[in-house]
Amino acid sequence: MYPSSEYPRLEKKNKSALPCFECESCKEGSYATCSNYDYYGSRRDGGMTEYIAVKKWNVLLMPEGLSYDEGAMCEPTSIRLRLRLYV
Repeated sequence: MYPSSEYPRLEKKNKSALPCFECESCKEGSYATCSNYDYYGSRRDGGMTEYIAVKKWNVLLMPEGLSYDEGAMCEPTSIRLRLRLYV
């Protein structure tokens, strides 16, 4: 496990990625271009389970006052807003 405090934070859009931390891109801090990345629920089982153990790297704390329902909608909303730039 890689404590998130040891590495710069990934951009929020890449928090589901699991960089290898060993390739040239990772060594340069360019985790979004990792040549050996992994994803929960895509390249790694567990995306549709009720509970899943994840690395600290992938955890984003929800601000106080944000409900679980609102927190659950952050990722799909960010994708929709990003797509709007291309349509």
